[in-house]
Amino acid sequence: MTKPINITIGPDLQCPTCGATELANPDAPVADWLWQIRPNKVYHYGNWWSQCLICSGNNPDKGWFAS
Repeated sequence: MTKPINITIGPDLQCPTCGATELANPDAPVADWLWQIRPNKVYHYGNWWSQCLICSGNNPDKGWFAS
């Protein structure tokens, strides 16, 4: 038996470098969402960090900003 997935949407994020929003297509059905900012955050030394997938250019060390 599978459990339903609950998705909690917080305030929309915007990359301070390139201006990308969290979703490229927020009006699409959930299964078709295209993420521009990684849909999870990382907590490190008192800050929550998000990663812009546009700015990262597939480099895991780039595109991070405090959110």
